[in-house]
Amino acid sequence: MKIKKVLVASLLLMLVQMNSNAFARNEGVQDGYRGFVDAGYSLGVGDWGLDRSSISTIHGYQFNPYIFLGGGVGVNYYSDVEFLSVPTFVAFRSDFIDGGISPFAEVRLGYSTGDLNGIYFSPNVGCRFGLSNNFAINVSLGYDLEQINVRTVYGRYYSDHKKMCGAFTFRVGIEF
Repeated sequence: MKIKKVLVASLLLMLVQMNSNAFARNEGVQDGYRGFVDAGYSLGVGDWGLDRSSISTIHGYQFNPYIFLGGGVGVNYYSDVEFLSVPTFVAFRSDFIDGGISPFAEVRLGYSTGDLNGIYFSPNVGCRFGLSNNFAINVSLGYDLEQINVRTVYGRYYSDHKKMCGAFTFRVGIEF
């Protein structure tokens, strides 16, 4: 029994060491083209908060190991009201460490079309886990704000009555 515990502990230690060495060899983000694809879930908050699932893609240019600027498009599905919105946005991202594991901050700003039309704003913070210089997994938490027409969503009549629909967001994605 003791031998099994020692073998399992040794194996786990070796795996951790292998993974840390792989991250240490990673040189971080390279200059040039950079693309992202992510999926997420947003938990609505506030008077006009609506839950939604999302998928998005961003493509742009990495100026140095810390600064990225690109454009993106996404699809948000509001399950409570069965609506879709398609935000198109500009994305600014800053990675804080030039290495395999790096915290980051990102801001998305644009406009949504579809069943819901209006301003789209999404600040996020997260962590990049580089698996190679050109491939990584990203995990982030943030807040999505999307402008909605209350009459359209809730079936009441308000002449162009717009509200901001807020939600806490969790995203997981890949970069290439």
